[in-house]
Amino acid sequence: MTAPDTNDLDDLEAASDAAFTRAFDGVLEVVVIDSGVFWVDGRTAPPKIHKALPEDVSEADCRWRGSFDAIKRALDGERGLENLYASGRIAISGDMALMARLKLESSV
Repeated sequence: MTAPDTNDLDDLEAASDAAFTRAFDGVLEVVVIDSGVFWVDGRTAPPKIHKALPEDVSEADCRWRGSFDAIKRALDGERGLENLYASGRIAISGDMALMARLKLESSV
């Protein structure tokens, strides 16, 4: 296994800041294969990006897991999250009602 690339994770955190602009009443864990993990706290508007699970929750409500490229494409709006999920490029688990509340802003 290669060491996590913090630059990649920083890029995704910045993309998340731009993509998540509306509250969605939950905490999303984003697992980036070979790069690390970060959390999006959508209980506030705008949502906050964290490098650790917020202290007032025991676990995230929902989890995305995928490669840097797949998650970046979803956050940038290059490719729809639904398509990435259906093609198996991003795995989604947990509270699917939270997924219905997500509104990603596209930068494309």
